Amino acid sequence: MFSSFQCLACKAFAPSLENIHKKFGDKVGITFKNFPLSTSCNPRISENMQPQACDAAFAAIAAPTMFINGRQIGAFEESVLTFLIQNE
Repeated sequence: MFSSFQCLACKAFAPSLENIHKKFGDKVGITFKNFPLSTSCNPRISENMQPQACDAAFAAIAAPTMFINGRQIGAFEESVLTFLIQNE
């Protein structure tokens, strides 16, 4: 799945992915690919539609594991969390 952490449609779809992950677990593979719609890190984009998307993508790559309430979360949970705290 190609996505951007500033994409409102992607944010709306994140709970569906979380439900799929909960229901099927390891039976389904979900690959997340950052595709920020920002000119600062994506040369394929001609208009800077999501100015903070590159920073969010870099942060997700730089911090492969996060801890919440002392519990380590994985990359999938981290991407869902990033959508949940996203500024609209």
